[in-house]
Amino acid sequence: MIEVMHQVAEIRRRWLDVLVDPNHFEPLVLNEPFAPFIGFAWLRPETNDTLLIVANTNMVDALRGVVTLDGVRRRNWSASRFAEMVYSPDSWPYAEHSFDDNWNLVVDLKPGEVKVYEMR
Repeated sequence: MIEVMHQVAEIRRRWLDVLVDPNHFEPLVLNEPFAPFIGFAWLRPETNDTLLIVANTNMVDALRGVVTLDGVRRRNWSASRFAEMVYSPDSWPYAEHSFDDNWNLVVDLKPGEVKVYEMR
C-alpha cells in the first residue's frame, strides 16, 4: 500500500498545477453509454501533455471499451498519438499503444481497476 501511495504521489506532484485548475479539465466517456466507467483528463496547454485517468467502477466484472478522446483533441489539436501508462495496480509499467482508427484509447480494465496514462 505504501508503494502505491508513493507512485500516485509522484503523479500528483508532476500534475498538481494542472489538477487544481478546472479550466484544464475534460471529462472522458466510454463508447458504451451505460458502462460502469469513469474517466477524467487534464490538459497542460503549454506543453500539449495530457493526463488521463480511467476506472472500472464495477468491482465484479472486467470492462473493455474505447475511451473517446474527441474532447481532448478538440481542445488540443496536437495531442499526442502515444499514451504511456504511468500507473495501474496490475499492468504497470508499460507503454500503451492501443488506439483505434480514430485515435481513441482502447482500454481493458479489471474489476475495480484504475489506470493512469500520460500523453506527450
